[in-house]
Amino acid sequence: MDDLWRFALTSWRIPGVEECCLQLQDKHGFQVALLLSAAWLACRGTVPDAALVRAMQERLAPWEARLQSLRGLRREASTQPAWQEWKRLLADAELEAERLALMDVEQLLQAYPRAGQNAEPVLEWFLLINAEDQPATERLAALSQLASLLTDKWCPPA
Repeated sequence: MDDLWRFALTSWRIPGVEECCLQLQDKHGFQVALLLSAAWLACRGTVPDAALVRAMQERLAPWEARLQSLRGLRREASTQPAWQEWKRLLADAELEAERLALMDVEQLLQAYPRAGQNAEPVLEWFLLINAEDQPATERLAALSQLASLLTDKWCPPA
C-alpha cells in the first residue's frame, strides 16, 4: 500500500494491532504514528535508518503534543455521560490530527526513495525507535507482537 494514511487505517483494523499500539503508547510512551510510519517503510523495503527515525521524530514532535492535548480532553469527556457528543467531536478531531501528522511524515519521506522490492524487518525499525532506552521485557514483547502482526499482513515471507 503506497499511501501512509491508508496503510495506517488498514493496519489499525488488523486484529490485535489497536490494542498493541495503545499499550505501547499508554504504557511505554511510543508515538503510534512513528511506529506505523516505520512499519510502512519496512514493508516498502526501506533499510532501517537511525537518522531517518530521528527526522520522523522531529517532524512528529509538534503533532504529538497536539494529540496528547486532544487525547486528554477526549478521555476527560468520556468520564461525563453528558459530554458524549463532545467526546465524539474530540475523537474526530484526534483522528484528523493523526491523518495530518501522517501526511506531514509522508511528505518528509518523499525525499527517501523506495528502497527495494523486499520488505525489511519491521522489528529492526521498531528497535531503532526504542534505541534510547534499554528494552524492558514487556516493551520488547509488545514491539515484537506489533511487528509480527504487521509483517503477517503486509510483508509475509515469500
